[in-house]
Amino acid sequence: MTDWLSPQEWTAVALSLKVALWATLLSLPVGIAVALALARGNFPGKQLLNGLVHLPLILPPVVTGYLLLIAFGRQGAIGSLLDKWFGVVLAFRWTGAVLAAAVMAFPLMVRAIRLAIEAVDPKLEQAASTLGANRFWTFTFVTLPLILPPVVTGYLLLIAFGRQGAIGSLLDKWFGVVLAFRWTGAVLAAAVMAFPLMVRAIRLAIEAVDPKLEQAASTLGANRFWTFAFVTLPLILPGIIAGAILAFAKAMGEFGATITFVANIPGETQTLPSAVYAFLQVPGGEASAMRLVAVSIVVAIAALAVSEFVATRVARRIGGQ
Repeated sequence: MTDWLSPQEWTAVALSLKVALWATLLSLPVGIAVALALARGNFPGKQLLNGLVHLPLILPPVVTGYLLLIAFGRQGAIGSLLDKWFGVVLAFRWTGAVLAAAVMAFPLMVRAIRLAIEAVDPKLEQAASTLGANRFWTFTFVTLPLILPPVVTGYLLLIAFGRQGAIGSLLDKWFGVVLAFRWTGAVLAAAVMAFPLMVRAIRLAIEAVDPKLEQAASTLGANRFWTFAFVTLPLILPGIIAGAILAFAKAMGEFGATITFVANIPGETQTLPSAVYAFLQVPGGEASAMRLVAVSIVVAIAALAVSEFVATRVARRIGGQ
């Protein structure tokens, strides 16, 4: 069994497990607290907090890593204090990998826990409160008891859609379409990575539609297609718009799967995050990288803002407000 992987490869696997374990353990308490605040809280800045939590999902990972390097590097605002006061150095250490992994995984954790909290019937918590339980014990005993790395996804795409791959060879032979190391391959990688965000937003919108409305349309003689087209689709339009915009922002910031599947070829497959990575590898490229980082941040925040604005406007129009 040990001969299956080289010592260096086993070290990489062991370090990945170690980093993932510590990232999960350290971020879990914070994730529960943030999810509870978003699910049950009603306070100024709630939407801002929600946007900040989900920002790592749509920012290019290389941009997030660069911002962490600026903040937590030895000369960074936070990193210098950690080094001076506690002797803790994160940059270029496995502890820094834990921090990066925790930041990137945090939105997924918060989203799952928040959905679980929102699925809990508030009457159960109210019942516990009437029996004398405070909010802490109510949350602990009533509410509380209720993923591939992008580079792996890119490698699987390369195996399947490369010129020698099972699907890629057929596309090349029958249609003359080549995806690997072309901009069209970058499209495929970005679509695969952005797809879950789009599906999740649309799914939540569909689940929010009252099934009685669809049943009423069916009793009036409408088949499933017309029921969906004229009843369900208009009601879920805010979710579709929000999902599409978030997917666009995620696709624009995709890095791991893209660089693995189509490499980093200037003018062909070098997307914005790939360009940031390339600039950081050469001396004097920090200024160019910083400009592209600024563009990425603006695009990500704009996408979140437009998504919320458009979804809210469409929802109001549908509701007749």
